[in-house]
Amino acid sequence: MEPPNNAPINPKSFAEALKGKYVDDVEDEDIVVSGKRVEMVGMSAIQSKFAMCNKLRTVSVRSEGVSSAGDPGEVKSLCPNIVELDLASSMFHDWQVVTDICCQLTALAFLDLSCNALNASLVLPENANISFCKLKRLVLNKTQVPWIQVEALAQHLPQLEELHLESNRMTKLPTEGRMLFPTLQVMNLTDNAITSWDDLTVLETLPQLHTLVLNQNKLSTIITPKDTYTSLTSLSIAENPISEAVALNALGAFLGPLQSLRISPLVEGLSSVQSRMMIVPRLPQLVTLNGSKITPKERSDSQKHYLKTCAQQLTAQYSIAHHTDDCSDVPAEFLDCNPQYAPLVAKHFNPLPPSDGTQAGGSAQQAMGMQTTTVTLRSLVATSMTKGDKQKKLPATYTIAKLKVMFQTLFGLEVDRQKLVARLNSGDGIDHASELNDEFSDLQFYCITDGTVIEMHERDLEAEAREEARKKQEQEDKMQQQMKDAQKHMDMVRSTR
Repeated sequence: MEPPNNAPINPKSFAEALKGKYVDDVEDEDIVVSGKRVEMVGMSAIQSKFAMCNKLRTVSVRSEGVSSAGDPGEVKSLCPNIVELDLASSMFHDWQVVTDICCQLTALAFLDLSCNALNASLVLPENANISFCKLKRLVLNKTQVPWIQVEALAQHLPQLEELHLESNRMTKLPTEGRMLFPTLQVMNLTDNAITSWDDLTVLETLPQLHTLVLNQNKLSTIITPKDTYTSLTSLSIAENPISEAVALNALGAFLGPLQSLRISPLVEGLSSVQSRMMIVPRLPQLVTLNGSKITPKERSDSQKHYLKTCAQQLTAQYSIAHHTDDCSDVPAEFLDCNPQYAPLVAKHFNPLPPSDGTQAGGSAQQAMGMQTTTVTLRSLVATSMTKGDKQKKLPATYTIAKLKVMFQTLFGLEVDRQKLVARLNSGDGIDHASELNDEFSDLQFYCITDGTVIEMHERDLEAEAREEARKKQEQEDKMQQQMKDAQKHMDMVRSTR
């Protein structure tokens, strides 16, 4: 509930906030006289509303100015059956207010305290045990709560299954081997300042943890997990400065358990299709990547592309043209950096077979250059759509610049007005679009395989300029709003002190 004209929100008790949001006001002048009995119009409705409060299971008084629990027992008499409670962006900064409210809600299983500047006391109120004993999900995003206080909270949260700690500037989550949260299944640490996996020793004491979210931290690499991580099946590490594919090798050590991964492209400028081609072959146990299921066709295509890339690297770095399923001549250093190479060579025997006229000892780069890919060229420009599709067999090393010249020859649109989009079907019936925006790259760089359709669109230069200006303005507006929200919350907190 936003106050009119940005007026400050008046502090109120939880009971007052709940009544204000869930119970209608009654005007005093609406009175009807009937015989000797005086009845207020709407009184039956208001009584019905209060009765409904008694049945409420999910309540949100977010940004309603809650600063206290109210009179003793008032919360319990008004709404004793609340299961999910949102107290985010309130006006208290003391755990005593939180426990005074929650100790009256014996069925409480979900609590959101986000955007409250809670004090960092390591000694919680005496009623904390009964306040949180049945809590299964706790959200402490943007509360400035330090990890040491989370440790203090742990003893009062025996049934906790989800813990959200976004945007709290945390750098380390140490533990002395104590099992803090034996039932915890989901931990969200998005937007903190964690720089090393060595700072996450708490993970070793969470036997039931299956989902870990570490987006927007400062992790630059991935370490091989310890045996105690064996329950982890879902990991999110998007928007971390991880830039080398070899960092993914450590994730392969998760073996069977890890099935879902969210991660940003490891190389700036890569499309989602290219990024998936880089990641999928290195993690054979994955089922979904960035929320999209990995189909058998996508897995097979990406593995073959990975093997071709490895063959090129072997030739460039070690002068080895590898054309057999025997990896005994492959340097151990290379196999250490590419642990999936040998298993995939065995699976897809002879990833770069010698072409006609190419001897087995020839250059892998030459073999790659002689390989061809059959693609369909299609114009979606109004003036040339009627010319129909054109099938071409092109070398894997054919550059996008040459491809644009070919499109101009076939369909008549100047190169600088073209936008080329490749549509790759990974076998799930869904086309994955990838814009071919680097003229110096070739077809193999964009993971173009047989059957790919490459579309030519006409660029709208004016629309592109407008969109760029819109995005810039949108980003500036977002930053301004974030600054206003932060200042508004600080003003609210100061007004209660």
